[in-house]
Amino acid sequence: MKAWRAIERARARGTTDLGLVAIAALVTLVLAAYSGTTGGNTLRERTFDQLTALAGVTTIDEPVVVDIDRRSLSEVGAWPWPRADLATLVGAIADAGGKALAIDILLDEPDDRSPAGLARRLTEFGVPLDVDPATLADGDTSLAKAMARIPTVLGVGLAPQEGTPVRSPPIIVRGTFVADGLWRSEGIAGPIAALRDGAAGFGALALPGSLDGTIRNVPLLVVAGRQALPGLAVELQRNAQGAPPILIDPEADVMQVGERRIPLGTGGLMRLIPVSRADRAARHVSAADVLAGNAAEIARLAGRAVILGSSAPELGGLRTGADGSLVPSIDLQADGYAQMSAGTFPIRADDALTWERVAVAVASVLALLAARFLAPLTGAIVIGALALAWIAGASVATVSMVLVDPILPAASATITFALGSLLVAAQARRQARRVQAAFEQHLSPAVVRRIAASPDTIRLKGEAREVTALFTDIEGFSAMTSAAEPEALIGLLDAYYDVITSVAVAHEGMVAKLIGDSMNVLFNVPVDLPNHPQWALDCALALAEASARFEATPEARLLGLGRTRIGLDTGRAIVGDVGGARKLDYTAHGAAVNAASRFEQANKFLGTQIVIGPGTAERLALDLKPLGRFIVRGFPEPLALHTVWPEGTGEDEKAEVRRAVAALSATPLVIDKLTPQAYRALLAGEEPRIAS
Repeated sequence: MKAWRAIERARARGTTDLGLVAIAALVTLVLAAYSGTTGGNTLRERTFDQLTALAGVTTIDEPVVVDIDRRSLSEVGAWPWPRADLATLVGAIADAGGKALAIDILLDEPDDRSPAGLARRLTEFGVPLDVDPATLADGDTSLAKAMARIPTVLGVGLAPQEGTPVRSPPIIVRGTFVADGLWRSEGIAGPIAALRDGAAGFGALALPGSLDGTIRNVPLLVVAGRQALPGLAVELQRNAQGAPPILIDPEADVMQVGERRIPLGTGGLMRLIPVSRADRAARHVSAADVLAGNAAEIARLAGRAVILGSSAPELGGLRTGADGSLVPSIDLQADGYAQMSAGTFPIRADDALTWERVAVAVASVLALLAARFLAPLTGAIVIGALALAWIAGASVATVSMVLVDPILPAASATITFALGSLLVAAQARRQARRVQAAFEQHLSPAVVRRIAASPDTIRLKGEAREVTALFTDIEGFSAMTSAAEPEALIGLLDAYYDVITSVAVAHEGMVAKLIGDSMNVLFNVPVDLPNHPQWALDCALALAEASARFEATPEARLLGLGRTRIGLDTGRAIVGDVGGARKLDYTAHGAAVNAASRFEQANKFLGTQIVIGPGTAERLALDLKPLGRFIVRGFPEPLALHTVWPEGTGEDEKAEVRRAVAALSATPLVIDKLTPQAYRALLAGEEPRIAS
């Protein structure tokens, strides 16, 4: 058993530890790799969407969105509108006192619906005209004049081919700014020349989509062709503040636009905070109301920055927002402007993903240790608390606009602990089965179940503890062996052992040894057994009864199986695994064990079947039959031995036996010089005392 314990437990622990390390490494590698995939990035970004939405943006009263909505298209006409109508709308915004205007429409084609535009088209096709097109009403000219009345930012598209450059805003860089990380295109698609000269500035209309197609950012600065351009929302901010130069501080990684200090972010993009539909709807003014002269709606434009665009699907300006719904580009640009005004900027550190992967690894290691060294419930509580603490901390940080992934490190701890706990539990079950297999032939089912349920309670190392030892032997076995056929003898002995070991196990005894025709049973090992002397005596009585029944079987009578003799005693002993490298046994060593073996042999000198030693007799609250005081080989002091009273012994007879034993015990007898006949004669006073 020591070999089993030393080798199997070491092997089990080594296998478990290796498995736990493998689980932690696998979980770390899988989650670290997943964090960089499209799925991992999308999961993280959507989590940030939900958390930043909780913070929201401070409510401000600009920009106002003048929306060419479906109602406007129904009342004014289908798109594209004549430039004269657009000029009227811009003029109305200027008359209302708007402080700056951004047009979220790419005006890259000349107006062909005004008289001048139609005349130009006819001239291009070779149709002779009696009138000079330049003298006719021109929608582009009207729009340029309207734009001159209010600082107007025109939208610029990003194109794959180099187009006509537009005027860049003044940009001042403090130190050296490397623009390699900015969103870049080969060229631009700008407004027509008739409108470029009257524009106060130009801003990029394009909105970059995330890997899942969701628009989560507006550009702060892009590189189009050979020139740097601000995003539409940035340029509107600049013109709303009087068109100061844009200051870039690469060391601080910020862009200064008037009073607005804006973090440049990764790739010159600013992350948008999701805005509710109600908040977006609250800043809309229908273009139809402005054109119709609705005083209440027009009054909302006074002193405000304005974005002109369309929410109508016909204009193709719908994008997928963070909430999964389609959002007009004008609203996304307005969201960016509002965030800049409120000074609310979600920040994601450049090396955040690296540190989150480190957190994934640390979480896996902590979960590994918890699964290995803590009880399942305790480990679950500890790891659950750590995972919740990370989720809470990362969520608070994200709501505070510092974007930290709350999911993957917590998932790493949870998954590693769950898988590790399953591995430990499986190993514990295997260990329990090994324990059960090792002990089920030696211990009672109840004890085996206790050990299997809690293997660490087994005490197999050497230790001193009180035990009750019981030995059995068959009378006349040697003579029977010489006379019996080997096959019949072995078969009988196997059946005999089935009987007596079953009795021992049923009485909570541990069958320590089976040698020849002898059995050694230990009580109070390897787990505690209260009142073990009584268990041992009950076992002895049951053994005597069971063996007597077995002796009466035809097979036993045929071979002349003798009576089973039993000896038992209680005392301190050293118990544990002993032996060499090739043979180890769980056994007990001590005076009580040796005495029990001698007492079993004493039965052949006293004519008894059960001899109870003084250690057991002292611990039994029973009326035992005294046998006398004897000198037993190997023990320096005389020992008082007992047996059980035959059933039906009366009190007078017991008193007579006690008087005879007391008289006989005045001088101890040498037990191995007796015979059963001599002992009975001595008790009866019929023979002289044998000299000691």
